[in-house]
Amino acid sequence: MALFFCGYFDAHNAGDDWLLEASLNLCATLFPEKKVLILGQSSRTGPVPNSRFINRYNPLAVLNALRKCSALVVPGGSLFQDQSSARSFLYYYTLVRTAKRFGKPVHLIAQGIEPFQHTRTERLFKQLIHSCDHISVRDAASQDYLYSLGAESQLRADLALATLSAFPEATLAPIKPDIGVAFRSSSFPAAIRTAMTQIQPKWALAMQRPHDRVTTREIYGSKTPELIEFQHISDPAPTPISMLVTNRYHAALWAMVQGIPFCVIAQPYTKCFTLAKECGQAVINPSDPTHTRESVLAFILARRNDTAKYQKTLIENRKALLERATHIRKDVAAWI
Repeated sequence: MALFFCGYFDAHNAGDDWLLEASLNLCATLFPEKKVLILGQSSRTGPVPNSRFINRYNPLAVLNALRKCSALVVPGGSLFQDQSSARSFLYYYTLVRTAKRFGKPVHLIAQGIEPFQHTRTERLFKQLIHSCDHISVRDAASQDYLYSLGAESQLRADLALATLSAFPEATLAPIKPDIGVAFRSSSFPAAIRTAMTQIQPKWALAMQRPHDRVTTREIYGSKTPELIEFQHISDPAPTPISMLVTNRYHAALWAMVQGIPFCVIAQPYTKCFTLAKECGQAVINPSDPTHTRESVLAFILARRNDTAKYQKTLIENRKALLERATHIRKDVAAWI
């Protein structure tokens, strides 16, 4: 029987593709004879051996996959949330509950869980997690939140790190202090958005196409920097930078892997905020009313000009995440 991987794998999002890549690599290593069903319509990296995609918009196909699979696996990411859409949460909630009705084990692996905004969806999520067979999370904030809901979980790291045996050797900060950016949204307060146009980035990382390309052009207009994409989390930067400024979680994770200091624009206790704090990196809170263009720009440039200090802190702190990621392989072997 096949494993059924449930994720947001058909949105041309590099972060989700990295999670799928890590999941398939683990499966091929641990269960080489096992077939895999993948919720989605395609992979941007091309055909995936020993697997079949299940169209998420075809209820009969999804129901048939749930009936025939040996287990439902949610590999990484932050599917269970109501910040972007309660409908999205209800879709994945229904998948899990249906799998359990068919008597299938459900494994949530290296999840990122943020507090729900609505009481109803939080109540449904509490029901869901207590029906799952195994749960691991990627950060302590997710673990604490689940504990507040009465659920135990294993503290791991982001699944995209699970196939790395070591981090690439970090290069020293370049003499010319260039900055890279990666934005999923341009809806910053005016002070932050104006400051972003002043830093004159060397290039912009497009994690989700065409969405991030549009966002970057909205911010920079005719001065839009070169837009680049990565196939793998281990891909190096096209040209050296001393810092990445981003509001995308997996862009910040890529910078961590490469040993590049980063600054996230994030609300407190969100996934980007948590990763930055774990790695000792900078955070700009978009809700801080004291921000001015000058203060935001000064904050970023001060850290860019002291790259060596933040790079040293990053390299030291990221060791714990790689250590936690090594346990994911053991979890998968034991659970599945």
